[in-house]
Amino acid sequence: MDPKRARPDHPVHELLVRRWSPYAFDPRPVPPEDLRALFEAARWAPSSYNEQPWSYVVALRERPEEFERLLGCRRRATRSGPGTPRCWRSGW
Repeated sequence: MDPKRARPDHPVHELLVRRWSPYAFDPRPVPPEDLRALFEAARWAPSSYNEQPWSYVVALRERPEEFERLLGCRRRATRSGPGTPRCWRSGW
């Protein structure tokens, strides 16, 4: 059996069983057209009462200063617990 395959206690959809959450970033860049498709899908995602409370932050490795700044925000958020880190909300 695939070591990354989930072993649920009860039947679940195959898509969820094969889902994988990595612990590290892949060094390969994400093609711009894939990013656009991802954000278009997110734009169409349902939200409670059509509030659409989400926001997204993208930093590319091709811009190392921005990428490192975003990683720093994520690390601080992980250590400080739930909630949006101030550096994400401040508009940089």
